Amino acid sequence: GIITMPSRKQNEQERMELLQTMSSLQHVADEYNVDLKVPKLFVVGSQSRGKSSLVEAMAGLTFNFCGNDIASRFPINFTMINDSGCTHPSWTVIDGERRTPNLGTTDIASRVAQRNLALQQKNTVSSVPMDVELRWDNCPNLSFMDLPGLRAFAIDEEETKLKQQIEKMVQEIIMEHSRRSNVYFL
Repeated sequence: GIITMPSRKQNEQERMELLQTMSSLQHVADEYNVDLKVPKLFVVGSQSRGKSSLVEAMAGLTFNFCGNDIASRFPINFTMINDSGCTHPSWTVIDGERRTPNLGTTDIASRVAQRNLALQQKNTVSSVPMDVELRWDNCPNLSFMDLPGLRAFAIDEEETKLKQQIEKMVQEIIMEHSRRSNVYFL
């Protein structure tokens, strides 16, 4: 019999289906604390030292909220998928079983800013991550979590409380994930 090779378009489509399946499996594995051995990077460090800028550089896009106070008040789980058929960045927000696809970069920046501002108004942080997926022909295939920055000092009682909340959250996330063999901290 004649063996036919799949077309490049068919290979790319199968690759994209596999990457989407891997992304979905990783989200379920994280939810149920199951180790899939898929590498995941965690970006950890002091406040205003370039963690979110590093994430943006890896994505090739500016989408994170940065301000004079705390830039990030919650972790963001990123899954970046290099999709040769996607010539413009296409974002999906994943909230449990609900996926909101086909969002633009400004939509993501707005969602991140809104959540940060809501937490800032309450003078608190949240350990519940925002899960986002980026498909684009100009980004690498990567999975990582951007954590809120650790504060070096606090000038009053309110800032001391916030500093302690951030430290506790980051420590808990590190402890939860550091036992996994597929986790790498930057």
